[in-house]
Amino acid sequence: MDEMKRNIAETWFAWSGPTEQGRRPTTFRIQGPTVFIEYAPQGPGRRTRTNHIHTIYRDPTNEYGSKWQKP
Repeated sequence: MDEMKRNIAETWFAWSGPTEQGRRPTTFRIQGPTVFIEYAPQGPGRRTRTNHIHTIYRDPTNEYGSKWQKP
């Protein structure tokens, strides 16, 4: 959490989609030096309701837990 707080000025929020409920799916992403979060609803078609969600969280500076591995 401390790393995220230090990098908040370099962290961005992006939104893609409508702002009204019931329209086509909306996707968002939070991306910074130490955080990447994406929420992406998926469905059978671009303009139809979704039937499941794809989401991810990762820390680009700690790929596969490299910070926690002993040398």
